[in-house]
Amino acid sequence: MNGLDRGRRIRDQGPGTGDQGRRPADRRPPTADRWPSSPGSRPPSPTTGLRILLAILESGGGHRSAARAVAAALHEAAPGVEVVIEDVGAGMPVPVLNDPPAAYRLFLDSPVRPAFEVAWRLFDRRATARTCVQIVYPIVRRHAAEIVERLRPDLIVAMHAGVAQVFGRLRREARYAYRLATVVTDIVSVHALWSSPADDLTLVPTEEAHCRLLRLGVDPGRTLLAGFPIHPEFGRLANGARPSATPPERPRVLLMGGGAGAGGIAAMLAGLERSRRSLAVDVVTGRNPALYERLRGRCYRHEVHVHGFVEGMPRLMSGCDVVVTKAGPGSLMEAWALRKPALVGAAVGPQEVGNLEWGARRGLAWPAGGPDTVHERLEALLDRWPEAVAGMQPIPVDGAHRIAEHLLGLVGAPARPCGRPSATAPAAAATRSR
Repeated sequence: MNGLDRGRRIRDQGPGTGDQGRRPADRRPPTADRWPSSPGSRPPSPTTGLRILLAILESGGGHRSAARAVAAALHEAAPGVEVVIEDVGAGMPVPVLNDPPAAYRLFLDSPVRPAFEVAWRLFDRRATARTCVQIVYPIVRRHAAEIVERLRPDLIVAMHAGVAQVFGRLRREARYAYRLATVVTDIVSVHALWSSPADDLTLVPTEEAHCRLLRLGVDPGRTLLAGFPIHPEFGRLANGARPSATPPERPRVLLMGGGAGAGGIAAMLAGLERSRRSLAVDVVTGRNPALYERLRGRCYRHEVHVHGFVEGMPRLMSGCDVVVTKAGPGSLMEAWALRKPALVGAAVGPQEVGNLEWGARRGLAWPAGGPDTVHERLEALLDRWPEAVAGMQPIPVDGAHRIAEHLLGLVGAPARPCGRPSATAPAAAATRSR
């Protein structure tokens, strides 16, 4: 058991599988001073007595994908530790958190976007981020306390900016004894809300993120560079394939816009339709049913397959030749782990600024341009295919396992060797979703 999705009550066995089940009976008496009894609270894990809560907010889809990656790695390293994935925004008395994917698309794919960017930058300083938490905390405190009382975690891992500050303040005020960690999932533009002085441990994916958090005043003794949490299945696929130096006769393109289906997917698909080459295009609309229905009902010049929310992203991505996506870090890091050349659209929100440049410096990414130019950018990439794939640098693919080891060390849980992939994929190719 390596994950429990709160809403659907399924345990994540990997990217795209799951089985329902109840928790076994408690074998450890509750610790009263630590866990005041409350109706509906859950017993500890019966195997090790340890429960880890991966706390996410469902903005986009990358945060849940990252949580599932960490949960899978924890399951491989310590199968007796129970891992719970919880959307801590669900049920909060904050309207935008009731339907985060819809709010995410509203903020980033509509005229509201400039206001979102202004707010993002306004609170992207230590002082204003602290003020933001002080405003929000009284509103969400009761809900956060209910989560702690119900799940009784030994470790809370914040996987979204701002979450750790809430649980850190709650721990101090209510004198809870859970450990607190943050796993940062932005690779360049790391918002000030990611910095949490109350953290026992902060794990970052890149040197850029590490430097940014140190500038924000995070304790360097509690901050470690661990890599990006990519699902272990991506690492296994990355170690078993290499990109061909010969351009594909009929390129298979994976077009996606993250779990929320953002980034102007319909317009980019129309742009790809103008390609003079014969293409096969897999389009992933994520949690955007309106977009799925709209695209599925159209006729296309090329072979086009429209998918909704994809559970088996590692296999789908490993079968493509080129990824066309917005600049979200999760999809990009998965594509780059598999050595898939990425045509990257404009950053959808300030949190994605710099991701294209990060990949371009490593020979992994090229600008996609807009709908009017994406077909030209694709054809130019295919025309120089041998040079492009030869210049792609490997990136670490074992981030999830390294994160799992650090988290288990924080709670003193023994970890077993889990056959992690080599730290970087070989000059290789080819995977998952939200």
